[in-house]
Amino acid sequence: MLTEELFRRIRALVSSEIAVDLGDDRGYLVASRLSSPGVLEGWTSLEELVEAAEAGQHRARRLLVE
Repeated sequence: MLTEELFRRIRALVSSEIAVDLGDDRGYLVASRLSSPGVLEGWTSLEELVEAAEAGQHRARRLLVE
């Protein structure tokens, strides 16, 4: 589930990686794209994926940006 806090963290990651501001109204878009089957590629939750990306794991950062 994409909480407001998790969306804020994803926005910060995307902004730092590709300088794109998703905007407050884009939570639905992020939620729909990240809830597709197979998106997590081995991570057990969206929170775990975000934590990995914040820790600098390249593959996790790439998944969030794509």
